[in-house]
Amino acid sequence: MVVHDPYVPGYGGDLRFLVEWCDAAVLMVKHDVYTTGELERFLAARSIPVVDGRDAWQRVDAVKLGRAPGLSKR
Repeated sequence: MVVHDPYVPGYGGDLRFLVEWCDAAVLMVKHDVYTTGELERFLAARSIPVVDGRDAWQRVDAVKLGRAPGLSKR
């Protein structure tokens, strides 16, 4: 397991490198670095499972990444 958070010392690093070596990704915080498109581009190049635990991406963006979007909250 690898953790990335640019705001926590010791958990930053090269996001692209980390994504290249992951078997899955779980988004647990809604930082701008994860929602501005860079992470989406890295994930689009990989076909790994992605769990968006913070509703950071719109449904259409999940589909563009080749992911099935989750159920919306009611």
